[in-house]
Amino acid sequence: MKLHLTNLYGMAGDSTVILAQNAVQKIASQLGFREVGIYFYNIASDSPSEMNKRLDGIMASISIGDILVFQSPTWNGFEFDRLLFDKLKDMQVKIICFIHDVVPLMFDSNYYLMKDYMYMYNLSDVLIVPSERMKTRLMEEGLTTKKILVQGMWDHPHDLSLYTPAFKKELFFAGSLERFPDLQNWFQDTPLRVFSNK
Repeated sequence: MKLHLTNLYGMAGDSTVILAQNAVQKIASQLGFREVGIYFYNIASDSPSEMNKRLDGIMASISIGDILVFQSPTWNGFEFDRLLFDKLKDMQVKIICFIHDVVPLMFDSNYYLMKDYMYMYNLSDVLIVPSERMKTRLMEEGLTTKKILVQGMWDHPHDLSLYTPAFKKELFFAGSLERFPDLQNWFQDTPLRVFSNK
Protein backbone atom coordinates (compact mmCIF):
# COMPACT_ATOMS: atom_id res chain seq x y z
CA MET A 1 0.00 0.00 0.00
CA LYS A 2 1.39 3.38 -1.08
CA LEU A 3 0.42 6.89 0.01
CA HIS A 4 -0.31 9.50 -2.66
CA LEU A 5 -1.37 13.14 -2.70
CA THR A 6 -2.69 15.18 -5.63
CA ASN A 7 -0.98 18.46 -6.45
CA LEU A 8 -2.18 21.04 -8.96
CA TYR A 9 -0.08 22.58 -11.74
CA GLY A 10 -0.78 24.97 -14.61
CA MET A 11 -1.95 28.09 -12.77
CA ALA A 12 0.06 31.22 -12.01
CA GLY A 13 2.85 30.52 -9.52
CA ASP A 14 1.51 33.11 -7.08
CA SER A 15 -2.05 31.75 -7.21
CA THR A 16 -3.37 31.03 -3.71
CA VAL A 17 -4.69 27.71 -5.04
CA ILE A 18 -1.20 26.65 -6.15
CA LEU A 19 0.48 28.01 -3.01
CA ALA A 20 -1.91 26.12 -0.71
CA GLN A 21 -1.74 22.81 -2.58
CA ASN A 22 2.04 23.02 -3.01
CA ALA A 23 2.48 23.72 0.72
CA VAL A 24 0.48 20.59 1.58
CA GLN A 25 2.51 18.58 -0.95
CA LYS A 26 5.80 19.84 0.50
CA ILE A 27 4.82 18.61 3.97
CA ALA A 28 3.29 15.35 2.69
CA SER A 29 6.40 14.45 0.68
CA GLN A 30 8.43 14.58 3.90
CA LEU A 31 5.97 12.05 5.34
CA GLY A 32 6.43 9.60 2.46
CA PHE A 33 3.54 10.60 0.20
CA ARG A 34 4.05 10.33 -3.56
CA GLU A 35 2.88 13.22 -5.70
CA VAL A 36 0.09 12.74 -8.23
CA GLY A 37 0.30 15.78 -10.49
CA ILE A 38 -2.89 17.22 -11.94
CA TYR A 39 -2.68 19.90 -14.60
CA PHE A 40 -5.24 22.72 -14.70
CA TYR A 41 -6.70 22.92 -18.21
CA ASN A 42 -9.91 23.40 -20.19
CA ILE A 43 -11.50 19.95 -19.98
CA ALA A 44 -13.92 20.82 -22.80
CA SER A 45 -10.99 20.28 -25.17
CA ASP A 46 -10.98 16.52 -24.33
CA SER A 47 -13.26 13.96 -25.91
CA PRO A 48 -14.50 11.27 -23.48
CA SER A 49 -11.81 8.94 -24.83
CA GLU A 50 -9.07 11.55 -24.37
CA MET A 51 -10.31 12.32 -20.86
CA ASN A 52 -10.19 8.63 -19.97
CA LYS A 53 -6.60 8.38 -21.26
CA ARG A 54 -5.62 11.52 -19.35
CA LEU A 55 -7.04 10.13 -16.10
CA ASP A 56 -5.31 6.78 -16.68
CA GLY A 57 -2.04 8.68 -17.03
CA ILE A 58 -2.65 10.64 -13.83
CA MET A 59 -3.40 7.39 -11.99
CA ALA A 60 -0.51 5.39 -13.46
CA SER A 61 1.44 5.19 -10.18
CA ILE A 62 -1.62 4.28 -8.07
CA SER A 63 -2.29 0.61 -7.30
CA ILE A 64 -5.32 -1.26 -5.99
CA GLY A 65 -5.77 -0.57 -2.28
CA ASP A 66 -3.49 2.48 -2.12
CA ILE A 67 -4.41 5.64 -0.20
CA LEU A 68 -4.82 8.95 -2.01
CA VAL A 69 -5.21 12.37 -0.41
CA PHE A 70 -7.23 14.28 -3.00
CA GLN A 71 -6.81 18.05 -2.71
CA SER A 72 -10.21 19.44 -3.64
CA PRO A 73 -11.09 21.04 -5.93
CA THR A 74 -8.79 20.56 -8.93
CA TRP A 75 -10.45 23.58 -10.60
CA ASN A 76 -10.92 21.45 -13.72
CA GLY A 77 -14.64 21.26 -13.06
CA PHE A 78 -16.72 18.78 -11.17
CA GLU A 79 -16.95 16.45 -14.17
CA PHE A 80 -13.19 15.91 -14.09
CA ASP A 81 -13.12 15.37 -10.32
CA ARG A 82 -16.11 12.98 -10.43
CA LEU A 83 -14.61 10.84 -13.20
CA LEU A 84 -11.32 10.65 -11.32
CA PHE A 85 -13.11 9.69 -8.08
CA ASP A 86 -15.13 7.00 -9.85
CA LYS A 87 -11.99 5.48 -11.41
CA LEU A 88 -10.20 5.55 -8.05
CA LYS A 89 -13.13 3.84 -6.34
CA ASP A 90 -13.16 1.16 -9.07
CA MET A 91 -9.55 0.45 -8.03
CA GLN A 92 -10.57 0.24 -4.36
CA VAL A 93 -8.35 3.22 -3.54
CA LYS A 94 -9.00 4.75 -0.12
CA ILE A 95 -9.72 8.45 -0.71
CA ILE A 96 -9.02 11.16 1.82
CA CYS A 97 -10.59 14.32 0.43
CA PHE A 98 -8.69 17.41 1.65
CA ILE A 99 -11.11 20.28 1.09
CA HIS A 100 -9.51 23.63 0.35
CA ASP A 101 -12.61 25.24 -1.17
CA VAL A 102 -16.23 24.18 -1.56
CA VAL A 103 -17.06 25.63 -4.97
CA PRO A 104 -20.87 25.64 -4.44
CA LEU A 105 -20.44 27.81 -1.34
CA MET A 106 -18.04 30.32 -2.86
CA PHE A 107 -20.68 32.16 -4.89
CA ASP A 108 -24.47 31.95 -4.87
CA SER A 109 -24.38 31.24 -8.61
CA ASN A 110 -22.41 28.02 -7.92
CA TYR A 111 -24.81 26.55 -5.39
CA TYR A 112 -26.49 24.39 -8.05
CA LEU A 113 -23.31 22.23 -7.94
CA MET A 114 -23.80 21.28 -4.28
CA LYS A 115 -25.41 17.89 -4.99
CA ASP A 116 -22.50 17.00 -7.30
CA TYR A 117 -19.87 17.93 -4.72
CA MET A 118 -21.75 16.07 -1.98
CA TYR A 119 -21.62 12.98 -4.22
CA MET A 120 -17.83 13.26 -4.30
CA TYR A 121 -17.47 14.03 -0.58
CA ASN A 122 -19.72 11.06 0.27
CA LEU A 123 -17.52 8.74 -1.81
CA SER A 124 -14.56 9.76 0.37
CA ASP A 125 -13.38 7.43 3.10
CA VAL A 126 -12.17 10.42 5.13
CA LEU A 127 -12.73 14.17 4.78
CA ILE A 128 -10.37 16.90 5.93
CA VAL A 129 -12.36 20.11 6.38
CA PRO A 130 -11.05 23.58 7.24
CA SER A 131 -13.32 24.21 10.24
CA GLU A 132 -16.06 22.86 12.51
CA ARG A 133 -18.42 25.30 10.84
CA MET A 134 -17.69 23.77 7.43
CA LYS A 135 -18.19 20.27 8.85
CA THR A 136 -21.60 21.30 10.22
CA ARG A 137 -22.60 22.97 6.95
CA LEU A 138 -21.67 19.93 4.87
CA MET A 139 -23.61 17.67 7.24
CA GLU A 140 -26.64 19.94 6.79
CA GLU A 141 -26.18 19.53 3.02
CA GLY A 142 -26.32 15.72 3.29
CA LEU A 143 -22.78 14.60 4.13
CA THR A 144 -22.74 10.92 5.12
CA THR A 145 -18.98 10.35 5.44
CA LYS A 146 -18.36 9.50 9.10
CA LYS A 147 -14.60 10.03 9.36
CA ILE A 148 -14.03 13.78 9.36
CA LEU A 149 -10.88 15.58 10.45
CA VAL A 150 -10.98 19.32 11.15
CA GLN A 151 -7.74 20.78 9.89
CA GLY A 152 -7.66 23.85 12.10
CA MET A 153 -4.32 25.65 11.84
CA TRP A 154 -2.19 25.71 8.67
CA ASP A 155 1.49 24.94 8.76
CA HIS A 156 3.49 27.42 6.73
CA PRO A 157 6.63 25.88 5.25
CA HIS A 158 9.43 28.25 4.32
CA ASP A 159 12.96 28.18 2.98
CA LEU A 160 14.30 30.96 5.18
CA SER A 161 17.70 30.53 6.72
CA LEU A 162 16.96 30.86 10.42
CA TYR A 163 19.60 30.85 13.10
CA THR A 164 19.42 29.49 16.61
CA PRO A 165 20.41 32.26 18.99
CA ALA A 166 23.04 31.50 21.60
CA PHE A 167 21.78 31.40 25.16
CA LYS A 168 22.60 34.54 27.16
CA LYS A 169 21.83 34.80 30.82
CA GLU A 170 20.07 38.18 30.85
CA LEU A 171 16.90 39.53 32.40
CA PHE A 172 14.70 41.85 30.34
CA PHE A 173 12.31 44.25 32.00
CA ALA A 174 9.75 46.35 30.16
CA GLY A 175 8.36 49.05 32.40
CA SER A 176 8.96 52.30 34.19
CA LEU A 177 11.96 52.61 36.50
CA GLU A 178 10.04 55.33 38.32
CA ARG A 179 7.45 52.73 39.35
CA PHE A 180 10.13 50.16 40.24
CA PRO A 181 12.97 52.27 41.73
CA ASP A 182 14.75 49.24 43.24
CA LEU A 183 15.74 48.22 39.73
CA GLN A 184 17.91 51.35 39.45
CA ASN A 185 20.28 49.77 41.97
CA TRP A 186 20.60 46.33 40.35
CA PHE A 187 23.75 44.53 41.52
CA GLN A 188 23.14 40.90 40.57
CA ASP A 189 25.23 38.45 38.54
CA THR A 190 22.53 38.35 35.88
CA PRO A 191 22.54 41.57 33.86
CA LEU A 192 19.30 43.53 33.70
CA ARG A 193 18.19 45.23 30.49
CA VAL A 194 15.42 47.78 30.95
CA PHE A 195 13.08 48.99 28.21
CA SER A 196 11.23 52.12 29.22
CA ASN A 197 9.91 55.39 27.81
CA LYS A 198 11.94 57.29 30.43
